[in-house]
Order: sequence, then structure tokens, then C-alpha cells
Amino acid sequence: MNTLSERLIHALQVTSVSQSELARRIGIKQQSISQICSGKSARSRYTTQIAEALGISSHWLATGDGEIGLGISNVAVGPEITGKIPLINWVQAGHWTEIREVITHGDAEEWREVTGKVHEGCFALRVKGDSMENPNGKKSIPEGSIVIVDPDASFSSGSLVVARLEHSNEATLKQLVFDGDKMFLKPLNPQYPAIPIDENCTIVGVVKQAIIEFF
Repeated sequence: MNTLSERLIHALQVTSVSQSELARRIGIKQQSISQICSGKSARSRYTTQIAEALGISSHWLATGDGEIGLGISNVAVGPEITGKIPLINWVQAGHWTEIREVITHGDAEEWREVTGKVHEGCFALRVKGDSMENPNGKKSIPEGSIVIVDPDASFSSGSLVVARLEHSNEATLKQLVFDGDKMFLKPLNPQYPAIPIDENCTIVGVVKQAIIEFF
């Protein structure tokens, strides 16, 4: 294994750690790990942190000399995990008020670890469609991103919200906009029209985080 990328890929395989999990442990973007694995970065200032996060020899990772040294460190690196929340579908999100107290492990696509101010009453959704993808490069949430939603957070004009319209069985992700005494659900993609709302709309929760995954 002559390159850093080869050694890192091998280390990820033998430790069963994904690129995104490694990035989370260190507190950097997953794209930085991906660039090392792809060979775009021949050196990295994160070598020592990577080794500590994986529990391997930093000298081996940096130079290829010696043994990989599995189990060298069990030091947790990165943000503290505060709980797990369910990644659910859009139909479940539309009825979150009714199901949040009874949802079980098997009801969700997966349970995702969360950090910081996100509490266990929140839930996650995988974005579908391009209505929240802004081609102008400003705030944008592309298809496939994961949004973390807080059903207990207060909202105001400009908030990104998950809402359910009357007569719809599933929720939608939009920006809430107040214009005088009128309210709208506005896509970030200007190709889609804003939706006027009143009592026909239930705000399910406010988006606290958007996680863009590159793999």
C-alpha cells in the first residue's frame, strides 16, 4: 500500500467505518475524506485525527511503515452523540403528531445518531424531487439530502418547514413566507410556484439541519 488513499481505504474496510462516520468523528466534511480516498489529496493534515478515530497507527497511515495497529485508541473524536431519531417517509411525516409517541424501531427506514441541540422528539426525512434545489447557488437542498425536523420548534417567515396540506396524505418541504396577512409555502427552486395557504395547512415541524450526502 504505497499511497495514503490505499491505506485509508484499507483501514475503513477493516474497521467497518464509513466515510461519513469517520468525518463525523473528526468533525469535518465527508467530502474531505472522499478526496483522500480518491487520491486527490496525497497528504492530509487530518492524518493523526483519522488514525485516532479509527484506532490505528498514525505512523502506518502516514508512511505505510510498520503495522496498521488496530485497537490502538478508543478515544472518541468529534461531536458528542446525544440520541437517535427515526428516518421516516413523507406519509409518516404528514401524520407525525399521531405516530410520534408510538413509532417503533421497525417503523423507520433507519435510526440516525444526532448531536447538539437536536432532541429525540425530532425526525429525519430524505428529500425527494428538486423543488428545494436552488440553481442560483444560494440556500439549496438537493434531492437525496437528509433534513432534520423539530416538531416543537417555533416558526416564522423564512423558516424552512415540513407541512401537510389538507386532502394530502403526505408532507412537503418548503419555505414558509408571510406577505402581509397572507402565507405561502415557497419552493427554493424558482421554477416552481408558491402555494398559498391558510387553515388548509398544518406545519409539522421546522427544519433544523440539512445534511448533503455525496455518496
